[in-house]
Amino acid sequence: MKVTKIKTIVVALSLSLFAIQNVNAQFDVGADFVSRYLWRGLDFSTAPSIQPWVSYSFEKDNFGLEVGAWGSYSFNGNDGSEADLYLTISQGPVSLTITDYFFPTDMAMSHDYFEYSDTLTGHILEGMLMYEGPEKFPFTATFAYNFFGADAEKVDGDPASFYAELLYTPIEGLDVFVGGGNGFYSMEPDGKDDEFGITNIGLTYTKEFKISETFTLPAFGTLAFNPDAEKIYILFGLSF
Repeated sequence: MKVTKIKTIVVALSLSLFAIQNVNAQFDVGADFVSRYLWRGLDFSTAPSIQPWVSYSFEKDNFGLEVGAWGSYSFNGNDGSEADLYLTISQGPVSLTITDYFFPTDMAMSHDYFEYSDTLTGHILEGMLMYEGPEKFPFTATFAYNFFGADAEKVDGDPASFYAELLYTPIEGLDVFVGGGNGFYSMEPDGKDDEFGITNIGLTYTKEFKISETFTLPAFGTLAFNPDAEKIYILFGLSF
């Protein structure tokens, strides 16, 4: 499927949200403050970052649809900048998300935003399939694949990067996860893309702090290991 067709489908689905009646629909906006930008075991920024987002979603019966935008901007202004658009379609415990990743200040991907030529674009389009387990066994399985854009392995003629993760919630507020991937995720220090490796093992704990009778502030901490890169990360964040 050509990217122009993908964009047409996304726009059509987004516009259809406003024509649907008798559904549970809402706009939402927020931001996270994080001590560093860590994503799937990869360190995107060594400085603290602010990560704003906005979304519109609706649910009817067992079906849901959400469109939104997410960004990340580091306090040092030199790394970790990102501006993404996404569309999620869910049916029961299964969801499919299409994300358009774009990195505004990444010199290696310094392209015009509206350039979508497969060999020139600075965008990366990812399809992510997610399954959420039952309440008695609260786990989430994720599989993500880069199917278009500035994926180095695809340009070189090799398979595009993919990532798989299994997350388990043994108690409320605690997530334990293990994940890994190839390509971008397991890149060697010399810049060459490696084969599949475990890149993300750790846990995240979230707690809400009561500020007043009507306001609580969620905070979270993450301890993560990247065995493939032999790294360890400790992250703190606040959600607004």
